[in-house]
Amino acid sequence: MSDFLINIQTEMGTPNLLFDSWTPVIRIFFSTIITFILLLASLRIFGNRSVSNMSIQDVITSFTIGSTVSSTMILKDVTIINGFLAITLLLSMQFLVSKIISKWSYFSKFINPAPKVLFLKGAFLENTMKKSRVTKEDIYSAIRIQARCSSDKVFAVVLESNGNLSVVTEVSPDYEEEILKYLD
Repeated sequence: MSDFLINIQTEMGTPNLLFDSWTPVIRIFFSTIITFILLLASLRIFGNRSVSNMSIQDVITSFTIGSTVSSTMILKDVTIINGFLAITLLLSMQFLVSKIISKWSYFSKFINPAPKVLFLKGAFLENTMKKSRVTKEDIYSAIRIQARCSSDKVFAVVLESNGNLSVVTEVSPDYEEEILKYLD
């Protein structure tokens, strides 16, 4: 098949458009996997606020697919097959990571950060806010937008694993335990 693709490219006068050799395909295979893992670790270290409204693997996939598409379109050394392989691998890895998380919830804590309580019963939890890079203004804004009440009527504000702030106004004893387990 590779000879067929090379012949088409030669006839079109555009060598290396679709396929060059297996060496860059193998390089892209391993570099894509390594890059995905490094990005996953980096975004996990930098925390929830880095990936607001997206899971960490969604951010990685979005960034790297955008970069791959750009490289495939612009760089003559990156063939369409190589770009397509990298994109397919990225999407496959995103799918695999989400399957692993849904099947074995134990792995979720290594990939997605746990929620964090930032405000509890009228008190700001300054250390957790500082670690999470959330200001009092961020919390007050979330209270205004979601609860539409004063902060003294709020039980807790939680920084979710996707970077959103959730405002909890009413809690049952069971739900209170659920919230309190996210205290830092």
